[in-house]
Amino acid sequence: MRARALIGYLLPLAFAAICSLPCAADPVSETFQNGPTTPGRIEGVTRQVDVFKAGSNGWKKAARRAALSPADKIRTGRRSVARVKLADGTKILLLQNSQAEIENLSSVQKTIRLLRGRVRAIVAKIKGGNHFKINTPVGVASVRGTDFEVEVLGDEKDQGGVQMEVRVRDGQVAVGQEKLGELAHEILLNPGEKIRFGAEGEMGNPIRMGALPMEQENIRAEVINTRVKDSVVAMAAEESRNADYQTGKSLIDVDGQRVRVESYIMRPRSDQFKLVVLNERPTRFDYFTYKGTFNTNLPDDLSVALRQVGGKLGLTAPDYYLTAYETLASNTIDSVTDSATGGHLVKISFDGTNYTLTDNADATNTRTIAAAAVQSDGSYKIYNPVHDSFSLVSAPDLADALKISVLDAVSGAYHNLSSGDTYWKTRFNDYALFVDATGKTAYSKKSTVTNTLAVDLDANFSQAPITTISEFPDGAGQLHNKLSLIYSDGSQLVYDNYIMGDDGTVAPASTFSGFSTSADYKTELEKWNYQQNITATEFGSRSIRLAIDSRIATKSGLIQ
Repeated sequence: MRARALIGYLLPLAFAAICSLPCAADPVSETFQNGPTTPGRIEGVTRQVDVFKAGSNGWKKAARRAALSPADKIRTGRRSVARVKLADGTKILLLQNSQAEIENLSSVQKTIRLLRGRVRAIVAKIKGGNHFKINTPVGVASVRGTDFEVEVLGDEKDQGGVQMEVRVRDGQVAVGQEKLGELAHEILLNPGEKIRFGAEGEMGNPIRMGALPMEQENIRAEVINTRVKDSVVAMAAEESRNADYQTGKSLIDVDGQRVRVESYIMRPRSDQFKLVVLNERPTRFDYFTYKGTFNTNLPDDLSVALRQVGGKLGLTAPDYYLTAYETLASNTIDSVTDSATGGHLVKISFDGTNYTLTDNADATNTRTIAAAAVQSDGSYKIYNPVHDSFSLVSAPDLADALKISVLDAVSGAYHNLSSGDTYWKTRFNDYALFVDATGKTAYSKKSTVTNTLAVDLDANFSQAPITTISEFPDGAGQLHNKLSLIYSDGSQLVYDNYIMGDDGTVAPASTFSGFSTSADYKTELEKWNYQQNITATEFGSRSIRLAIDSRIATKSGLIQ
């Protein structure tokens, strides 16, 4: 459990808003691993999802784990998602206001017909190739191991008629235009490209997602804004003169590129600290900043305050906690920024069955949440009070999901929350996440509460992701996690997280197994680094690539 948790929380302070992003409306993360025994099944549903079984009398509410067969139809309503998994491991997301029909699920060919709306397919890469197609009233998209989206826009009543759009995120997709029942023209799309066409007229040329047509685009997708880079480097040089902690080294990242990593922590003012990470590669420059504001002036030994930020076990409240923070991740052109305000302490008491959350500033503001609540399909809704998040797990996974590991600062040992324990965490009343200039997710506390205790229950969300997908692309044995946030407009924000050595080798999951003390854990952690590659619809074909030296976190006290 700790090895996997490390992926999302290597820097629990700096990346908390990214890796534990709260989602409104029953947030569910699906981890796809073993394939189903049936040709296909519904792996998960969000909000309104219906199925029309072949030979039945009409539409019925979809159930999780329900088997799918050829000629079955699926439809989704507003802000709804159906998650389908095929026997070979292929994942299909039918997004909101969409309808699709299963045409073929044989071992030789798998075909889905999209009648309206949008579908995303993550096609399993298997030996000998995987023949997968998505048909629409306009054309066909066929692949062999890739990640892509197909959308059907409009209908026959619209002036422009029905159109088909295909967007490729990974691999290659052959797209064909159908006329009079035959493929009139076919082109090959590469990663980062998209194309839109109708039943009439020519297909045209593909374009880069979020960019100009290919022939008008600069040939380099990854470029550096030199003026921004020079400004960031100059500011970092000035600030680092007063740094409390500083590290630097060169390494090879998971993409095989040499990168110089510089990190430091300093104090902009008496009650603030700032973490800065600079990455310089031969062809690009990326950077990350985190500025946190505390409830009081910081002590001379900054680590005393930083080690309390992640939470505190025991009856006594921590002396230091965050009241606000701001983060920025950028490649000098694109950026992901998030900020939170209204930070306050919440006391978490556990009786073995329920968590009681109490506002430290107002004892009358309290809430009780079950550690595990059984659902109608036999799964369990789990509450994690440390990360303030809900998730669904199957009955066989329940015991592991209930193990919430925290550090006992007195003994220096890790400890699973148990009956009689008290734990302290900071919650925030307001939060906002932006990709470039586009607001993606925000929340603010409800007027009926003094402070948020559990964000999903005490806050109002806007533009929250309609679904999240958490995967281990290299298998459960490697510390590489991919988190995809998908929004109602079809856009997505994706974080690829790695634990890696200085030579770019991804760490095996067994790396952090068996450690029971903080000292042993940190000794091993300092041998490794963290990398996060960020992609977004708004970035087009660009990305943000951040490599972080774990020593800046262990030496400063950010990681205990």
